[in-house]
This record gives sequence, C-alpha cells and structure tokens, in this order.
Amino acid sequence: MSGTFRIRKAEPGDMPAVFRLVHALAVFEKLADRMTATEADLREALFGARPRIEAALAELPDGRAVGIAIFYENFATFACAPGLYLEDLFVEESARGLGIGKALIAWGAGLALERGCARYQWVVLDWNSPARDFYRSIGAQETPEWIGVRVSGDALKKLAAGVPAPPAAKADPSLAVDSRAVPVRAKRSGYPEPFFSRMAGREKRVLGDPFGLKNFGVNLTTMAPGGESALLHRHSRQDEFIYVVSGTPTLVTDKGDVQLYPGMCAGFPAGGVAHQIVNRSSGEAVYLEIGDRTPGDGVEYPVDDLQATFVDGNWVFGPKSQK
Repeated sequence: MSGTFRIRKAEPGDMPAVFRLVHALAVFEKLADRMTATEADLREALFGARPRIEAALAELPDGRAVGIAIFYENFATFACAPGLYLEDLFVEESARGLGIGKALIAWGAGLALERGCARYQWVVLDWNSPARDFYRSIGAQETPEWIGVRVSGDALKKLAAGVPAPPAAKADPSLAVDSRAVPVRAKRSGYPEPFFSRMAGREKRVLGDPFGLKNFGVNLTTMAPGGESALLHRHSRQDEFIYVVSGTPTLVTDKGDVQLYPGMCAGFPAGGVAHQIVNRSSGEAVYLEIGDRTPGDGVEYPVDDLQATFVDGNWVFGPKSQK
C-alpha cells in the first residue's frame, strides 16, 4: 500500500478496467493488430469455471486502475515445484514514475513465495531498453542462452495433424550464411607469449571471410568466464565497434569500466581510449567486433610491454623497446 496507489487482486467487477489496460498494453507493444481477445474472453480466463490466469491492479486514491499485472502458474520439473509466470505488466504513461511497476512485480514475488514457487519469471521485448534497465535494477537476470520458440495459427494446426513442414530454403553460401556455421579461427591470437596464453578463453569466427571482405573485419567473438577479448589497447588509425549479442561482459578502459548487456554497443575511434572486453560473469559472453584494415595502423598497449604494426596485411609484434 502506498499513499499514492494500492495494489490489489482483480475482481469480476474490474473487467472494464482490465480490458482497457490490456488493450493499452497491446498498443504500446505495437501489437494491437494481434489482439483478438474481448472483455468476455478475459472474464472467462480470469473468473470462469476453470480460471487460467490471475491479475493484480494498481489503483489510485480516486479508484482509477492505472496498472495491471497478469500471472499464471507453470512448473519447474527439476525442482518438482510450481513456478509463477508474469505474462503481462503495464502502467499507464500518466502514472509512471510512482513505483507502480515495481510494486506490481513485488506483489507477484510475494504470491510466488506464498505458493512455494521455485522461480518467478517473465520476458521483455528486446527493443524495450527502459524496461530491461528497470528489471536489472531490481535484481532480475536476462537468460540469453534460452531462445523463445512458438508455433501458432496454421502451423499449429498442421503440426497437430501431422502434416510435414516444407523444407527450409537453403541460402546461397556466397550470399548468406549462418554465423554459427563459420569455423572458429584456427589461430587463437597473434600475440607472442606470455600474452598468447591470456587469450585461452576466447574464440573468434571471422564472419567476413566467407564473402571475401578485405577492407574491414567482422568477428563473432565468444568469451568463456574469465576470458579477455584482447590486451588493453588503442589503435593509431583503425576505428573499432562492438555489439553485445549475449551475456554480460565488461568494457574496461583507461577511463573506467562499464558493465555491458545484450543490445549494448560501443565505438572506439583511432587514437581514443585504450580498451578491452573481459568476461567477469559466470556465463558465456558473445559479441560482434568490427574494425577497418587501414595500412600503417599501429597498436599501443598501455600496461603491457608490447607494440604492434599492421604491415602487408599482417600484424607484426614486438617489445616497446624495439624500433
């Protein structure tokens, strides 16, 4: 209970508000064209002979419902215990900033504990950065190793009827490839020892090679826990760019560290901050790195006795004392 709102379980008399808020959520998520549920449908799902979902409402002192959370139970087989799934969460724009979203999630957390649930989970649209940041701030962790799979519409009917799906069209490998099918680069690093061994937790797939790209490089880099992308470095002529695909690596620079998460990106102009990516998490991290191949490029390593120059398409390494 708050002085500005309260959270309570939805009741049959709340159906107009429930329908209004669910429709507003569909509009916000740019999915209004997919909403076919009516108020009567939602009433049956919530309060029918066999309820399939339950809902909590956030209500202002004047009685207006401005937020909703919809839940249902699932099951954690390995724990042999129920789980609670947060299917929908929405707060009207005029009521945001009051802590209603957090309060609705917390209400569900209490429900999960009351029922002995092994987990409490939900999903978020990948483009909804404010929501993703908010969920992280309350201790939720993204699970990029899991990919959602769905069958619906005609495909669901055909699957139930045993109708085989048409074979997937094979792409011309000169035009498009599955990045995961590109072989891992055989040579883990060009660094001499003792720096070579530090790259043991890193794998690179050189995605430009299947297409014959020569003017810039694109690597899909996978780092095990404890892995490093490179030594702390800066290029003299090459610009670099990274995009995090999965996991939570850390960007380390000579100006400070930044915790990264899927969807984040960073760019490093030539001569800019010294940088490296490290994986301090307990899970795998995957990111894309893009850089040009400017002739005469050099690399400075501020904390290691190493220097590098790009000569005739290859990196030449040596100690800083070497001219």
